[in-house]
Amino acid sequence: MSGSIAYCPQTAWINNNTVRGNITFGCEYDEEKYNDVIRVCALEPDFQTLAAGDMTAIGENGVNLSGGQKARIQLARAVYSDRDIYILDDPLSAVDAHVGRILFEECIYGRLKDKTRLLITNQLQYIDRADNIILLDKGRISAQGTSSQLKEQGIDFQKFIIKESKKENIDNSKEDIEKHKNKHNKDKKTKRQNKESKIENEENQIGKSDEQINQKDNKVQQIVKSNEVETAKQIMTNEEQETKGVPWSSYFNYILSLVPLSLLIPFILIIIASEGINIFSQWWLGCIGSPDQIKSISFGWKIGMYALFGFGALILFLIRAFTSALAVRRSNRLIHLKLLTHVIHCPIFFYD
Repeated sequence: MSGSIAYCPQTAWINNNTVRGNITFGCEYDEEKYNDVIRVCALEPDFQTLAAGDMTAIGENGVNLSGGQKARIQLARAVYSDRDIYILDDPLSAVDAHVGRILFEECIYGRLKDKTRLLITNQLQYIDRADNIILLDKGRISAQGTSSQLKEQGIDFQKFIIKESKKENIDNSKEDIEKHKNKHNKDKKTKRQNKESKIENEENQIGKSDEQINQKDNKVQQIVKSNEVETAKQIMTNEEQETKGVPWSSYFNYILSLVPLSLLIPFILIIIASEGINIFSQWWLGCIGSPDQIKSISFGWKIGMYALFGFGALILFLIRAFTSALAVRRSNRLIHLKLLTHVIHCPIFFYD
């Protein structure tokens, strides 16, 4: 089996970007393809609730998204990438039962029907759709084959399905109770607000119609929503970047960080003296090899002077190496301290 691979881990990975940026993730934006992907991944209702839709900025690791939303955005990113092989590590566990059915029917079994899919899941109601089933028990393969083959081996999936169905029914019952409770509270709140509005209108004798009140409320909601959109857009800002070469001030600041300004000239003189005596000793060696030069000095004196120059060059080299090591160590410490100080004093949103 070969080809390009898309992998969806069980813990969703979300980038600090917009929702659309997380789905396209570097691929070219195709509106028709994009709309179909968000449809099969059941993201359309979520886009309606987000402040700026699919252009809403997502914080680090998706802090402003639910677990189900992060899982579906991750799945949408894999589907949009259009790979040959899909490895899906339990993408249905983080979503509700009815959303899971949509993801399986429309996405995994629908749009990806011509792809190679490896689905890890405990949603046993879908096992009959699988081409090949691998049953794991405590991390080991206990059985493998099609659904009919496993049933012939005496493996009873019904008890697992009943267990999952009971769990799903309990979740649905809790959801229905919560919806009924919210509706009841909403009705009570609406009745109370109507009574308060009637009393207020009678006391103030203001003949405002319900249509005017609704228009005012709509304007307020539009203003609030507009502010939310602007706030969402401000979460992500473009970083300032330097595209030109390194300015000379950077070199100058680095040189000043090597040694204090008072020791800069002695440090430069040590470097010049070290190079100078090295060059002079090479010139003197050439004079020794040429009998026509410096005839007034004996050969022994020439060798002695060369040895003296060599010893001086060695001393200056050691001094230069020692001072250079100290200078680099000092520069690293100062630059690191300056960088650390700036990072510590950054605003809190710098770390998002």
